[in-house]
Amino acid sequence: MAPTTRSLNNRNSDVQVIATAMLTGQQDDVISEAERLLKELRGEQGGMKKEGDVAAALKLFLDKKYGRLWHVVLVRGSFW
Repeated sequence: MAPTTRSLNNRNSDVQVIATAMLTGQQDDVISEAERLLKELRGEQGGMKKEGDVAAALKLFLDKKYGRLWHVVLVRGSFW
């Protein structure tokens, strides 16, 4: 699948969808949870100590909500 980007409904967000096969509602769930976890990492809501905590917490969220068959990649900075 070629990389594509998706507007986040005019939200000011650090989260960007690069490529997806998920339904829009599922994407919204993942984006909202990722935004929440990133805010927590930055200390805006306290709690997380490192970036790996975001990935671990997002994995737990997705396992509970969608079962164990999914794939999400978290990238900071540039990618290719």
